[in-house]
Amino acid sequence: MKTRRGGAVARVPGSVLALWMLFAGSGVPAEPLTLDEAVAASREASQAVERARLDIAAAVAGRRQARASFGPRVDANAGAAYSTNPPEGITIATGAFGTVTDPTSTFPTRVPDRPIVLVPDPDNVGFSATMGIEQPIFTWGKLTAAQDAAAAALDASMARHNESVRELRRSVTLAYAGVAAGRESVPLVEEITGMLESRALDAARRLDAGAATRADLLTEEARLATARAQLVRARQGLLTAESNLRRLLGRDFGDLAGIEAPGDLPPEDDLVEAAHSDDPRLTELRATTRQAEVQLRVASASRPFLPDLGLRVQAEVRGQRVPFLEANWIDSWDGNVTVSIGASALIYDGGRNTADVEIAHARYQQALSAVTEYADALPLQVRRAVERYLVAQAAMAEAEARAASAREQERVAQAAFDNEVISRSELTAARLAVPEARLATVAARLDMSLALADLEYLVGPLSGVSGH
Repeated sequence: MKTRRGGAVARVPGSVLALWMLFAGSGVPAEPLTLDEAVAASREASQAVERARLDIAAAVAGRRQARASFGPRVDANAGAAYSTNPPEGITIATGAFGTVTDPTSTFPTRVPDRPIVLVPDPDNVGFSATMGIEQPIFTWGKLTAAQDAAAAALDASMARHNESVRELRRSVTLAYAGVAAGRESVPLVEEITGMLESRALDAARRLDAGAATRADLLTEEARLATARAQLVRARQGLLTAESNLRRLLGRDFGDLAGIEAPGDLPPEDDLVEAAHSDDPRLTELRATTRQAEVQLRVASASRPFLPDLGLRVQAEVRGQRVPFLEANWIDSWDGNVTVSIGASALIYDGGRNTADVEIAHARYQQALSAVTEYADALPLQVRRAVERYLVAQAAMAEAEARAASAREQERVAQAAFDNEVISRSELTAARLAVPEARLATVAARLDMSLALADLEYLVGPLSGVSGH
């Protein structure tokens, strides 16, 4: 492409033009980030969720390992050896049995007349190879208990993963709601601060004119100082919330779509039932109880005089000549197959097994107690979350009503001021009530979002609860 500049012709590379068109076309504003999108992005960036996922992968492998213990185990080994002083063979020497007279000969004949090799001298080099197969036959339930323990460990890993996801969603919701509330409240506090600055200046002028007292000025300055401190807290809180949300998302973000309130909650009994069936901490405690019960079974099955039975089949070959490379190598090789059934049992351990059983039983009772205690406390946790949500919901309705009233009062005050019925100070006071009421609405909405996050941590997404 060519452009004319000052009578000269300049060439613009096509790649530069393409990039310009690309970035020019990207000027369309991005869609606001929703809470669900934020949660999905945070799951991709969360190291805690990734560790929980790897824990599940390890538990799945552990379950496969436990299942494999029921099958046979095959082992093999081979080796070569060199002996510097191998044992001698057995040979009958010539004449070892004396001599006999041959009638046809004048010389005696030795018996035997030549050496007879009964066992050849072994070579210095020897080869061997063995292969064995072991199969458990009866273990008093130990293998079954190991498989049950692996399944319980997998359930516990999945519960911890679910807990990580729930905790992450709660953290993202808190940060998301904090950013949304901060972005809404900072302009309101700035507006309030500006109004109070005007009131303080007006009070100072009225004091100079003798129309106000010094106490009036100090009162306005105190309100202004409070507003400025509140503005600092709001700005710093917004920066912290944005940093926290950015850390959770693993990237930057723009506008937020806000959190949509679910409206009426499901019946509280349905919420409690959902918490009992799907609370990740309770699920993990139940899996821990199963693991403790399995350990008790294993300890009980390991008592003295309870033998484990197993089968082993072993094939073995030995030889002294290299196969296929030396002549008559087959003659130097022999083989054998051994089939054996073995038993292994504890006879005496000084009472250690009895102690193991007592320890396992105590831990099993502890796990049962933890499940019962947590399950009994769940309805109260749900009750507190529901209470906080409903109170915040009512507070938000109240704040919205006060905001509507404040806007109407501002309209009336403006009309009264235009007709010179009230003073500017009274008009400013009426205007000041509007952002203050809106700020109370923001605070109530934030509290409502936080209560909703705590409730969904216990029962899961409310859309999945029956009756909603």
